[in-house]
Amino acid sequence: MSLQAYINSEFPRSSYIDCCNLLRGAPLVANDANLIPVSTEQVLILTVDGRTLLGTLLSTDQLTNLVLANTIERIIRTPDDPEPSSQVEHGLYLIRGDNVVVCGEVDEGIDAQIDWTKVKGEVVKGTKNA
Repeated sequence: MSLQAYINSEFPRSSYIDCCNLLRGAPLVANDANLIPVSTEQVLILTVDGRTLLGTLLSTDQLTNLVLANTIERIIRTPDDPEPSSQVEHGLYLIRGDNVVVCGEVDEGIDAQIDWTKVKGEVVKGTKNA
């Protein structure tokens, strides 16, 4: 199936879709009429279920679906958790627009100075539409 099929809502609306699986056999066409190419900025995404994703924003569409490259998920542990915080690499990733709570640009200079394995904090709770 193609990215165009996803944008035309031919996929179930239940969860994230790994863009690598989505694009198998179908190249991403940046000049597609429904895709809006953007500058390759680092962005941080907070999702409805409380996940924190960081990646290079490649494209978006009118439904706020986001295509990210070099995506990592940051898992921040609580102060009482002995396990260090971590980052999980996801690579090329597609986030459905209805799962996006916040999308913001990252200051790469500041971000590079932080040792994310030592960062501790409270859990970002999920949001639900009632």
